[in-house]
Amino acid sequence: MWNNTYPSILKGNSSLPPEDRLLKFLVDNNAESEETVQCANCDQESDKKDAEVMYYCNTCSQPLCSTCRELTHKAKMFSHHEIVSLAKRSRAKHRKCSLHEEPYILFSTENKSMLCIKCFRDMQVESRTHCIDIETAYVQGCEMLDQAVL
Repeated sequence: MWNNTYPSILKGNSSLPPEDRLLKFLVDNNAESEETVQCANCDQESDKKDAEVMYYCNTCSQPLCSTCRELTHKAKMFSHHEIVSLAKRSRAKHRKCSLHEEPYILFSTENKSMLCIKCFRDMQVESRTHCIDIETAYVQGCEMLDQAVL
């Protein structure tokens, strides 16, 4: 239940701004670069170099240790969850386009979305001028993130 002691800064029927996919990508990648990983269920920590004993549920977007994988994700309600070894997941350096299964190489500043080469080829010629390479988008996104935090 909402408590009036913590007023919202949103006025009237305002809604939250749309998700910034580049910033989400940067935050997700930064979280993946940490030296240790912690099981979302039991808080057991493992070094990234010991990733063979850890798993990642892509459905839940959470890491799991071997024990919790066996105890929690063997239930029928989790049978359709996609679980991969953390080592395998960590080796995937670039995220892939869900539509074309190609790695992201560009970012559209117009649509605020990442693009693979096929997405780029499929877009209107006028919109192509609003595309920058993923490394430039990364630098700009980091700067935006720094400004938002400060």
